[in-house]
Amino acid sequence: AADATLRANGTDIDQWYTRSFGGTSGASPIVVGAAALIQGTRMARGLTPLSSVAMRSLLAMTGTPQAAGTTPNIGPLPNLRAAIATYIPDAATFVDQTPAPGGAIAPGSTFTVMERFQNSGGLSWVGGHRLSVAPSQAGAPVFGTQSFTLGSGVAPVDPGQIVAPTFNIQAPAQPGSYGLAVVLKNPLGQVLAASPTQQITVASSPTSPFDATTLTIIAAPGPFKVGLPGIVIVRALNTGTTTWTPPGYGVRVTKSPRLALAQVFLPVTGAIPPGQSSTMTITLTCQVPGFGSFSAQMNGPFASFGASVGQNVSCQP
Repeated sequence: AADATLRANGTDIDQWYTRSFGGTSGASPIVVGAAALIQGTRMARGLTPLSSVAMRSLLAMTGTPQAAGTTPNIGPLPNLRAAIATYIPDAATFVDQTPAPGGAIAPGSTFTVMERFQNSGGLSWVGGHRLSVAPSQAGAPVFGTQSFTLGSGVAPVDPGQIVAPTFNIQAPAQPGSYGLAVVLKNPLGQVLAASPTQQITVASSPTSPFDATTLTIIAAPGPFKVGLPGIVIVRALNTGTTTWTPPGYGVRVTKSPRLALAQVFLPVTGAIPPGQSSTMTITLTCQVPGFGSFSAQMNGPFASFGASVGQNVSCQP
């Protein structure tokens, strides 16, 4: 029973104490650690730190309730996942992918592509999220409908973790140029992230003309400050059988919202015949602190083809 002599604050039961209380020395570092992690994740996302009152309200609102029948009133146990999810919603970020075949392939032939995505939000994935081959050619599933379930109740994909499934892809039976991409969807079917489109050329004969490239990011910025430019250098090797000429051929950059580009499309500066390469310089600017990503893809007059490995950058305050 509560000791009446310890009720120093009248009817405020939140400030009553009993001689049977235990574990208070352990509870303090648990709460302090949770508060520190919350402040750290907020600052990493460019959010303002919480005041002491706001922190107390957040931990109480999202914490695990005290078990029924226990001595009142200790209060809820901090639940970091639930707390972080209130200001970092469910999100995903494309990390990188292995390149698809750079030249023409035979109808019906197979190849593999590994795709890496990061859980960049505040919720754990427990089986409702899926990574799937995206439909192409006006919605037709020309590369099939292969997909992977991400996480489970016993093995969740927690915030910050990366998944890296490998897709076994079969080329369409008809010659042509097809865009291959994968999408990551949440349990509601909403797209959280997508890979850059890699163009797959299917040719009935090796002599059929086709566009193909190997794109390599040969220089990228390390950590750089918000508002200051960072330089990216991309080399595009012509591995197809056509000659690239401006303005139809060039590199298009895909980036996360945290980054800004001075120029989204950079055309080649002259004729680039098969076997030769073109080097282009791209200027990136960080808009807010945190982590961003970008990748490059070659564009032709009629379709995109080839894609670089994605790159992550750190934007510093």
